[in-house]
Amino acid sequence: MQNLQDDNGARVSVDIFKETDLEDYLKLSQNEFSKVTLSDSNRSNWKDLYVKSLLTNPDYIRWKHLDSPFGASTFVRLVVSSKTVGRVLLQPRFFYTAKQKFHVACSMDMLIQRGFRFPPSNFINLIKESDGISDFDFVYHTANKITHALYDRLLHFPKIFSLSAYGFPLRISGLFFSMTGRHFFALDWLIAPFHWLVKIFALIFNSISKLDISQRPMSDELLSNFFQNCLRQSGPLLGRTNDYLKWRFGDKSNCPAKIFRIDREGQLIGYIAIGQVEMGGLKHLVLMDFLLESDISLSVKIALRLWLIRSAIISKADTLFTMVNSFNKMARKLAGFPLMRIPDKLLPHTTPIFIRPHHYGKSGFKIDRALHFTLADLDYF
Repeated sequence: MQNLQDDNGARVSVDIFKETDLEDYLKLSQNEFSKVTLSDSNRSNWKDLYVKSLLTNPDYIRWKHLDSPFGASTFVRLVVSSKTVGRVLLQPRFFYTAKQKFHVACSMDMLIQRGFRFPPSNFINLIKESDGISDFDFVYHTANKITHALYDRLLHFPKIFSLSAYGFPLRISGLFFSMTGRHFFALDWLIAPFHWLVKIFALIFNSISKLDISQRPMSDELLSNFFQNCLRQSGPLLGRTNDYLKWRFGDKSNCPAKIFRIDREGQLIGYIAIGQVEMGGLKHLVLMDFLLESDISLSVKIALRLWLIRSAIISKADTLFTMVNSFNKMARKLAGFPLMRIPDKLLPHTTPIFIRPHHYGKSGFKIDRALHFTLADLDYF
């Protein structure tokens, strides 16, 4: 355990998150969201309601910070008079290059009680202490509207890339609801013929491309070999194993997902994880994660994109949605026409990825802006 004392009486402590820390975590969350209630407008306050439902749920926090196959999270706390008034948690992961393996962490769940957000040194010390943990080669995270300015302009953290959002609208009634707050389901009959055409073309391109998309499990050896192949083709990756996929997309996740393996002529060429999320009164089919061979043909690319839209239609979702690093080779195979780029101004906030290296002690370590990165590597869903 580490401790850092500030002049204003605030102390920063670092330890591994334990079951006994759950009470401190939940108290801080409940204090922050005490005024966010279900009586608030579902349209104007859906994001706060969604976050509150997660960060005040003890089962979700246990899953997220205690049950990960990579180990429990590191709990960095801001303490005043023995009371936890601020926190950030570092969830461990492994990052791979073609030759080496690195122990890294995703910084998440940062929160400082309103009365202790001044002086700024409280925030800065909490972040600096997170940077100094020698267990991790680097820490990565994103930001919201408030913390983006702090990370970018005040602390000058290196922003490697930003995630780009892609989507496809499927139900006119959903779009109408997002603008007016009212559903008119009869409008969906207007685009029913288009849905039938998509389903037909999806089946045609699937047949032409000789794809077999199924929920058959992948053996540990098969997934490991395919992961190594992706490393060679597309560059550095955060680790993917069956244990990780089962944990990340299992029933305890905030976004349980179905994993579909993709075979072509008996050869594994990738997998896709899709899950359903309800937010703001709309249903979304979310592409959460994927690995793909980088040299797939144009017909396979079209077939996979149409398969995603067809899956969203079958699930009766209002939209198909995903976020990817558009610099990455694999991402460019799935993110593109007919999936449409969503402008940042239409999102709650941008999604920059900041990476803070602790040390470069291992030769050959390099942070590449083209690294494969999906929603599975964050905790948005």
